[in-house]
Amino acid sequence: QPPTGPLCAKQARYFPVLCVSLTVIYSTRRAKFQVLSHFFFTALSEMFAFPREMAYNAPCFTSFFRKKVEWNLNCLRAIAELRTPLLDTLMQGVTELGGETLFMLFMLVIFWCVDKKKGYFLMLLCFTGTAVNQMLKITFCIPRPWVLDPSFEIVESARAGATGFSFPSGYTQNAVAAYGGMFCITKKLWVRVVCMALALLIPFSRLYLGVHTPLDVGVSFLIGWLLVLALYP
Repeated sequence: QPPTGPLCAKQARYFPVLCVSLTVIYSTRRAKFQVLSHFFFTALSEMFAFPREMAYNAPCFTSFFRKKVEWNLNCLRAIAELRTPLLDTLMQGVTELGGETLFMLFMLVIFWCVDKKKGYFLMLLCFTGTAVNQMLKITFCIPRPWVLDPSFEIVESARAGATGFSFPSGYTQNAVAAYGGMFCITKKLWVRVVCMALALLIPFSRLYLGVHTPLDVGVSFLIGWLLVLALYP
C-alpha cells in the first residue's frame, strides 16, 4: 500500500524556483495565468487526498497495485543487469541534463538572447509541467522503487538527488518538455537530432539508475510530449 504524507523537502524546493521564474515574467500577460494555474493544481491535489486514501485501502486496488509494482520492478532488475562502472558514470551525467535548473537556464537564455516568443513557450512548458508533475506526485504518493522493494539496489550516486515521491518522473518530464520544446522551435537539423537524443536518453537513464519505474517514466514521457504539442504556438 503506497504511503501518504506531507509535502517533502524535495518537492518544497520547487516553489522558490517557481517564484523566481514567475518574477521574471510577471509583467507579461501570461503571468496571471501561471499563478492561477499553480494554485488550481495545488487545490486539486488536496481535493484528491481523501478519495486517494480510500482507494488505496480497497482490496481490489491493493491487489492491482502489487501486480503492477512487481512487473515494474522486474523490468528494473533486467535493466540493472546492464550496469558497469563506466555506464554508471555516463548515465549519471546524462540524467543531470534533465534537471530543472538546466531547463530554467535554457529558457531564460532563449528569452533574453534569442527570441522572446520562443522563450515564452519554454516558460509556459516549464511552469505548467512543474505544476502538473507536482500535483500528480502529491496526489498519488507513489514511493521510490527501493522503498517498494528494499532488496532492490540502485546506483548509489543517484540516491542523493532521488528524494520525494516517484510517480511521475520529474526529470523525464523536464527533459521531454525542454528538449522537445527546443526541437519544435529550431530548424537546425543537428540541434533537433541532439534534442531528440536527449529526450530519449534521459528517461532511459532514470530507469538505468533505478530511481524510477517504467510506469513513472512512461507517464512522464507522454505528459511531456502532450504539453509540447498542446502549448506550441
